Amino acid sequence: MSIPEVNVLRLPAAVSFTRGAIIEPLACVLHASDRMERSRNRYDFDGRYRIRNVLITGAGPSGLLFLQYLRNIKKFDGQIFVADMRASKLALAEKLGGTPLDVRSGNVDSEIRKRTNGELIHYMIEASGAGPVFDLIPLVLRNQATFLFYGSGHSGRDVGCLVPFQVMEANMVTSGGASGGFDPDGTPEVYRRSMEFVRDGLIDAESLLSHRYTQLSELQKAFQVDSLSEDFIKGAWVKNPSV
Repeated sequence: MSIPEVNVLRLPAAVSFTRGAIIEPLACVLHASDRMERSRNRYDFDGRYRIRNVLITGAGPSGLLFLQYLRNIKKFDGQIFVADMRASKLALAEKLGGTPLDVRSGNVDSEIRKRTNGELIHYMIEASGAGPVFDLIPLVLRNQATFLFYGSGHSGRDVGCLVPFQVMEANMVTSGGASGGFDPDGTPEVYRRSMEFVRDGLIDAESLLSHRYTQLSELQKAFQVDSLSEDFIKGAWVKNPSV
């Protein structure tokens, strides 16, 4: 595969290939967060009406990267709820600074209402791709709050699921990929920042790499079997199993 030289970033010596595998998904999270923070929102991190309560739906790689971005890079000290149905991922979300909410309990909305004293959610990040998320939105999102539409798929829902956004006058921000600006030398700026955050230890990449593979013959199993397991978060191929 050939790519323009300007798009190539040299990994620092301190960043292993396995940690480096997180740079691209983190760059996508940074790009989405940049779009949200540049938009004109009623509630933001620095203005008159502060974001105090955040909900992340989905505790997969993206959801856990959003959580780490908010805690370790943005230094957000408010409540961050993370909703998922897998116990191992909720446990990791709690370790990384989130408040886990098990959607199987069926009372996510009442828990949020109780834990926020009825204030509800100022900023919701959809990182699951699950259709039922749209049933939760009118129950937990504050009027004129911000909804970051990051996950994709959402099978089983039609355009009618967007009606609550109209009624609540929610600000929807969409994102796809990791496009963005460039440094003076032409280097993609968002990838450079992502690499630096991983290098500086602001992102716990190791905790997201739940599976490691040493043979290309294992890839079929990775996609067809491992990716469906309870504890799978992200897999990486490594030349040296000890790395």
